[in-house]
Amino acid sequence: MAVSSHRSKSANSGTLRWRLSAPVAVLLLMALTYAVSESGLQMPVLLRCHPESPLLVPVSSAFSYWRDHREEEERKKFQFQLDVSDFTPAEAVRRHAGSSGGPPVVQSLRTGSPGGLFAVKGTLRIPVAAPEVFKWLTDPEMSAHIFARHVASCNYRKALDIGKRKTIRYFEVSKTGRWRLLGIHFKFESTVIVREDWQQMQATYRQARPGAMRHFSGFWQVVPTGKSESLVMFYTEAIPGFPLPAILRRFARRALEYMARSTLQDLRATAIQRQSATPHG
Repeated sequence: MAVSSHRSKSANSGTLRWRLSAPVAVLLLMALTYAVSESGLQMPVLLRCHPESPLLVPVSSAFSYWRDHREEEERKKFQFQLDVSDFTPAEAVRRHAGSSGGPPVVQSLRTGSPGGLFAVKGTLRIPVAAPEVFKWLTDPEMSAHIFARHVASCNYRKALDIGKRKTIRYFEVSKTGRWRLLGIHFKFESTVIVREDWQQMQATYRQARPGAMRHFSGFWQVVPTGKSESLVMFYTEAIPGFPLPAILRRFARRALEYMARSTLQDLRATAIQRQSATPHG
């Protein structure tokens, strides 16, 4: 009986060790197959990772599902407080009254009420092809050159491992801005998460963490309107970290409009300079 009991305990111990080590083994297998699949090789199968899949699926499909799910979760974070669903490329092109190379059109949408939300949108038509303009906006060096008046420094820009679709990329970007309002010079640092959609030529951004602003987000989008012409759409919204008295809201609205218009003017100046430098005929 003692021997039988000992054997029973050993068997139970072995079963327990297997139950504990099995999940660890699966995790190690997943890590190994992920590393191998990333190197271009294919491992045969992996246990089911979501209800719709069969019991066994290719490891590349399992991790593809995981990446897509993570990218979808991240995309949901880029939500605006204001409904801007009517600010579409087609509507922006239809409503923009300016000529190519003309000044930007800027409009306030919210001025601190309700909920302390400030929002502004703008459009600009420039004589530069849309893909080139989008490269300007997403290239760190070119962007720093265009907006040098209002960007003191680009502190860092690092790629985030979210999703693997070639047309969509995520970055964390930190910049120090400089502005002059009412004759006063001031600087501020902002860190945002940027989602670059190269198929739609849209760069959406959101505040990485609350600071002076409780909420801050927006987007750039470049719309082709001709072979060598495009319409640039700009939208930004912000909620200050503290409520603004009514007497200061008008100033805040004007400041936000000025910052949006000045930013688009910098882009316009670069486009006109490029057009002037391009030989014709």
